[in-house]
Amino acid sequence: MTLETIEKRKRFIINFVYFAILALVVYFCFKNLIFYIMPFLIGFTFAFILKPLVNLLADQTRINRKIVAVAVTVLFYLLLGVLLFFLGTRMYLFLKNAVSGLPVFYEDSLKPAFLSLFSWLESTLGKISPSLVGTLNNLQTKWIDSLSGLLTSVSTGALNFLSSVATGIPGFLISLLVTVISSFFFAADYYVITSFFARQLNDRMRTILFDVKNYLVGTVFKLLLSYLCIMTITFAELSVGLLILRVPNAIGVAALIAIVDILPVLGTGAVVLPWSLLALVQQQYTLAIGLIVLYAVITVIRNIIEPKIVGKQVGLHPLATLFCMIVGVKLFGGLGIFILPLFVIILKNLNDTGKIHLFK
Repeated sequence: MTLETIEKRKRFIINFVYFAILALVVYFCFKNLIFYIMPFLIGFTFAFILKPLVNLLADQTRINRKIVAVAVTVLFYLLLGVLLFFLGTRMYLFLKNAVSGLPVFYEDSLKPAFLSLFSWLESTLGKISPSLVGTLNNLQTKWIDSLSGLLTSVSTGALNFLSSVATGIPGFLISLLVTVISSFFFAADYYVITSFFARQLNDRMRTILFDVKNYLVGTVFKLLLSYLCIMTITFAELSVGLLILRVPNAIGVAALIAIVDILPVLGTGAVVLPWSLLALVQQQYTLAIGLIVLYAVITVIRNIIEPKIVGKQVGLHPLATLFCMIVGVKLFGGLGIFILPLFVIILKNLNDTGKIHLFK
């Protein structure tokens, strides 16, 4: 073994250990400190997003940049606040009415459907083996009582959850206030603050940081386009399927499910599978089977196209993208589906541009 080969291996081991330790530090900091620093991160993100508009207005109007930054930030939060208030109140009232109406829905719809189903089973089994009728009657009583208790518990628990969400509003408002105030400072003194932190780094780290920033912004934009493309495909599949099944307001329902599908952890099954079960209980067999088939088609297509579309946009192999998504969810929860792929993408870009040397 030559001396050059030994030196290469040493450098590889040192780089690997260095970035492994860095990854562990980032991971533990993210898990333990993210709650405290999140308002500042969000405030900086808003300031960064508004920076081009602030610079443009300041250049065009010749008004002091701080005054323009404050005005733009105020207008931004006013529009955002109105939108969130409108959507939040609508969603809260919808969920509250839906949850409180579960017991009534059970008595008026589900229970009659279950009784009809058990009557059919009793008639069918009575012809095959009369001894099974008694067992079926006992099972029917226990099942209906259990389901009734379950729905009552779910309704009560959900209402308690909504109440706890309401009581958690003061803490949320404090975090929101910190976010708003920090974003004002970040927007007004963006270049002063970023220049201060940049001066604390040496030339090499500063170059890497700005390369990561520029690449990360483009990558996030590409990721958003990727998932928008996936959501559009899912919406098209749902629209066609629901129109074939003659579901009322099929386009609106498809749009709602497509939005839920793009959220981490939930997916199409969070809506379609309970819906198909409900249709089966109500003896709407065509709708139930159609929904299950539609869910299977969407799931298969999603698993095929997601790694390819996301990987193509961000420059990762589909298999690597899928692996990062799975591991990311395990490490960071729902947001890990975005966090770990982004981290790996940044490492790959730094390696490809020669800033670091992890692999060939």
